[in-house]
Amino acid sequence: MAKKELEKALETFAEELVQNAKQQLGRQVGNNPTYGIASGQLQRSLGYAVTVRGHDLALKFGVKGAAKKYEPFVYFGVNGTERK
Repeated sequence: MAKKELEKALETFAEELVQNAKQQLGRQVGNNPTYGIASGQLQRSLGYAVTVRGHDLALKFGVKGAAKKYEPFVYFGVNGTERK
């Protein structure tokens, strides 16, 4: 596979993964229409970067802005003072 094709495949994969993550953050939990729905700040801050250096390709996922402070809590399932 050529480097450009691999780079394009990584871009496509990353875009789909970020879109899926955004959808999961916005899904309703249980019967309560507001429980579990993110404010949107974390959803908007999700992103990725494909880096090309010579023969190396790197794919990184992360968050930016104010959401970077609370992303680890969501990642580890912290809800107030209890873990999910």
